Formats: sequence, C-alpha cells, structure tokens
Amino acid sequence: MTLQDMLILYIGDNQQGEDIRAAAELDGGYVYLPDHMTQALGMYITYLPNVIIVDSGVSYSAEVVIHLRSVDARPILLLVDDLQPAQPRIDGVYALSRYTPADEILEAARHLASGHSPMQTPIFSNGYRRTG
Repeated sequence: MTLQDMLILYIGDNQQGEDIRAAAELDGGYVYLPDHMTQALGMYITYLPNVIIVDSGVSYSAEVVIHLRSVDARPILLLVDDLQPAQPRIDGVYALSRYTPADEILEAARHLASGHSPMQTPIFSNGYRRTG
C-alpha cells in the first residue's frame, strides 16, 4: 500500500500530528487530526482509516485505545516514551518510540496497513514491541 492510498487517524500532540500530516501529504496520503477523544472515535467510525496512530502522551490515550479495540480497530501504532516488554499486550497494537521522526512513523504505518508483519518492517527491527 502506498501513502497515496492511505487514510491515517493521528491522536496526539498537535505539532507531531502536523509533521506527520505534512509528510503524508507529500506522497498523497491523508491524516485526520481530531481535537479530542469523542471526535477521534467519531472519525474512526466515519472514515475507517487504514491505520491509527496514538501518542501515549495524550491524557486520554489509554481510554481511546480501549474504545478503538472494542470495535476491533487495527492496526494501532502506539507511540510510547519507553518500550517496556513487561507492559500488557493488546492484540493489534504495536509500539514505537514517540521520538521517531515523522517519515519513519509513516513508513511503519504503511507497512502495518499493508498487512506486513512488524518483524518484516525495518523501523521495528530495533524499536519494536508488539503489545498484543
């Protein structure tokens, strides 16, 4: 799947969201940037994005992931501060460092949306942790 074919829902820091949006638009992709949890959930149901990116730094990140998984939303790319293998596993949720550059986050999202295993995705080779 190319970025041109992708719809991404990004839930998180506004600046990082704008960086991801700008990088995606260069390749014809589109990134939805909701302002709050209710809007994020509505955007998921309305647009059915190919991949969801959630920044764990947002106060409602855990709650939004639980709601999204309750409707079997996947894949979810969770941006975290620390890749801890002891954290609970959630099927369909994959963790990546919050400090990963926007273009690399998009590459990981593209691979996940294409159905590739994270183990076949170069960005995950050093900073990957499947949460489920």
